[in-house]
Amino acid sequence: MNYTNYNYKKGSYTPKRAVKKFTDLDVYTQSHEISVFVCKELIASLEDLNKQGEYINIIKQTIIERMIKCALETPRLVAEAHSKRFGAGKEPLDILDIVMHKCNAMVAYLYQVHDILENRITTERFEEQITKCFVIRRKTLSLQRVWKKSIQTYEERNK
Repeated sequence: MNYTNYNYKKGSYTPKRAVKKFTDLDVYTQSHEISVFVCKELIASLEDLNKQGEYINIIKQTIIERMIKCALETPRLVAEAHSKRFGAGKEPLDILDIVMHKCNAMVAYLYQVHDILENRITTERFEEQITKCFVIRRKTLSLQRVWKKSIQTYEERNK
């Protein structure tokens, strides 16, 4: 449903749908997309390098294993924080801090792998994923602020 926005500089206003489960969070869906990118496209490119007999073993043991772990943990941590926000005090806020840290680490890994793979995956794909990491980090910070307010309100009511 669209509402008329009387501010002439902007278009009509559409309210966001309610978050009923963690899969409704943009932070979760976008981090899931990054993990799929890392596991599908990057692994396929690395396998091509492996077939050509290049220096993939050193790279795979260091950067790629950490990158895959980071990419797969981020959506899981968002889901964990969402489930713990209903009664675990400040623990979900700490988990969201870890999510933001992993977003920064993922950007660093993406830049490293991009430089290592050179022209095997287009630069636009990497730039898209890096931009998505920064969006996830910003949205996670906003989510953390909202949850912090709701936790404080809940604690004040129960004093």
